[in-house]
Amino acid sequence: MLALLRLLILLLLAVAQLDARGAAGGRGKSFGGMDRAGNFDEDGIKNPYENISLLQFVNQGQFEKDLWAYCSNRVSFYSCLYWFHPENLESAWRNPDEVSLSKKQLALRTNGTLQFVFDPHAPRIEMAKHIAIMCFSVIGCLVNTIAFINFKMIASNGLPLFYYLVYISILESILTLFKVVDSVYGILTNTSLFMTLQNLNITSCKLISPSFSLVFHLIQALYIGLAIDTWVFVNKPIETISYYSFEFVKNVFIVCFVICAILNCQYFWTQDFVKLEYRFPQAGKSSECGYGQDQKWTKFQSVVWPMLDHALGEVLPCVLCLVLGLLCYQIGRRKMRTLKQPVGGKKDPKRFWLNETMVLENMTLLPALLILKGIFSILPTAFVMIKYFSDISRLLMRRDYSAVGNVETQSTDRYLDLKFHHTEIYIRIFEVVVQIVDSLWNCLRLAFLLHGSAMFREQTKQILISVGCAAKRRDSSEKKQLLSDKTPQNGTTPQRLKKRKHRPTNASKPRVPFADRDVHIPNFGFDPISDEV
Repeated sequence: MLALLRLLILLLLAVAQLDARGAAGGRGKSFGGMDRAGNFDEDGIKNPYENISLLQFVNQGQFEKDLWAYCSNRVSFYSCLYWFHPENLESAWRNPDEVSLSKKQLALRTNGTLQFVFDPHAPRIEMAKHIAIMCFSVIGCLVNTIAFINFKMIASNGLPLFYYLVYISILESILTLFKVVDSVYGILTNTSLFMTLQNLNITSCKLISPSFSLVFHLIQALYIGLAIDTWVFVNKPIETISYYSFEFVKNVFIVCFVICAILNCQYFWTQDFVKLEYRFPQAGKSSECGYGQDQKWTKFQSVVWPMLDHALGEVLPCVLCLVLGLLCYQIGRRKMRTLKQPVGGKKDPKRFWLNETMVLENMTLLPALLILKGIFSILPTAFVMIKYFSDISRLLMRRDYSAVGNVETQSTDRYLDLKFHHTEIYIRIFEVVVQIVDSLWNCLRLAFLLHGSAMFREQTKQILISVGCAAKRRDSSEKKQLLSDKTPQNGTTPQRLKKRKHRPTNASKPRVPFADRDVHIPNFGFDPISDEV
């Protein structure tokens, strides 16, 4: 946990350093570095002002989040995020008929009280959502710490299968800390920190998305490995525990890390800054952090990579955890009856070293946890599948970005955008619900484990007692330090500290000689007088 806090502090320092570096920049071109292909040079966005930082300059622009447009970016939750230059805001929305996304004048009212405005400013996510995610994420960090200690204790006590959950709790803590930072920044500025950092330069555009996606894919891959190994454990519990060790889980972790890293490396050669004039002819200096205009990657960007991304991130964990969890739960209940029955009226000598209580309890606890994970994954899986298949259905009708002046393809794209515009409100609500529910997973998992495992409850109680004792010892040491600070400088002790309550000692009791004591000497079959047995 301390390492995660250090990582969080380093991240905040890096953001502050970047902020200070932007504030120290000199005057220059307002938006330089674009080549004819619509890409930026390595410097990225140029800050033309001296009195504001680069982050403040980017936040002065407008962010528009197209909820129905599909972009393979997990940071923006698979919605396309566009940034409009501060000097080019009105020109980008010159004619209301050319607005493909939304405008402030386009609003939806529900019962005259609730108003949803699709404006081109930053993805203006509701303040209540930021506060809810921040609260649940902070609680999730504390809950994950308790779960991590419990998982490690169970794994070291004879069930190495829980090392999967040790790795998962560490990675989930990293994502939870990122959510805390992003939510705090969102409460202060009403924008997303990582979405803003993506639009600073090409380096951040190429690094933030794969880093976030790598951690998420690694968590889901470990859940898949846990489901498969739980199937093996439930079918042959004694044999599995006899040879299973931490090395197996570590090797699975390494394999999953390599596979996820290879899959997410595609961001380094496909992610780039793109001029928005390919989508909005009046956008001018505006941009988005997305796929470049290299046509040889079109099918990979539109079909192949999203399929791999969602298969590893949502579909496989949801399906495998549900199916294998249900099967393992049924098999585990039957195996429990077999393990409880003695062999020939006596305990099986092969199981004399086995902690049967722990094994029997986890033969149904782990499958139930997998079922809970599968049920919990249905909502985000449905969300990304709706976005993905709606994008695939419009793939053939979408205009060619390289043909900017093609009026026919532009009109087709405009018709599709207007057709789906009235449903934007529903996908926005769906996205908010999925993000809030996703931050509740750590709390729900701990509550389930506390309810279903007596061993987990006992260990959690011991952890809380030890934390309370440590806090009490620290409080007592602070009080002693305070009393020592109040001692006079001449070395004399105050009179109230000299008075001590008289405690009776053993010296006040009469001592009995050893010869007169009634001492019992055990007789081990010998007569103390004779040598006969």
